[in-house]
Amino acid sequence: MALVVRADVVDIRADLPNPNDSFLVDTNVWYWLTYLPASQSAQPYQIQQYPRYLKRSTAVGASLRYCGTTFAELAHLIESAEYKSFCVRQGIQPNSQIKSKDFRHNYSNERQDVQDEVGISWGQVSAMASIVDVPLNALTINASATLFGQVCLDGYDLFTVEAMRQSGILKIITDDKDFLTVPDIIVLTANNSAIGAAQNAGKLRTRAA
Repeated sequence: MALVVRADVVDIRADLPNPNDSFLVDTNVWYWLTYLPASQSAQPYQIQQYPRYLKRSTAVGASLRYCGTTFAELAHLIESAEYKSFCVRQGIQPNSQIKSKDFRHNYSNERQDVQDEVGISWGQVSAMASIVDVPLNALTINASATLFGQVCLDGYDLFTVEAMRQSGILKIITDDKDFLTVPDIIVLTANNSAIGAAQNAGKLRTRAA
């Protein structure tokens, strides 16, 4: 199925943030910025363009925000990466001899490393950005369930969009092209696939300096 582009899209490589900007920063961007081993699996642009844009944003006084579910998603990504690295060092396939649950419970030194990495990453996120509060109540969940039937997002991302809507934030910095399916938001990205799809759909925008 072809990607249906409903959002406006901005290429961060050709964009200058301004002091009035308020950005919701997606978890994948925080992951590449704050978790050093992420560079082993990331594409070069992911560990170059997004950190560069965030630093430019903070330098001009733009507001960086994160959704309340970001911690859960970031911790999951880091634990998964640490588990895969552990399996490589052991010379085994993930979820073969040593399952991910075994890794979590039976290897105290490795578990401490996971906790340390998550703590380091989250310290950076919370120092650079502020939370967008979104209560996980019936109103939020029902709105997210309704949105699920209209766009192509996973569960975490549904709550991210609802957090944006409830707080009045229109712009999200992300590498995830799924967000292009959401109407009435602005997706700032360096993902060539997303940018190409937006250009073909007439949704690629250039912001005024």
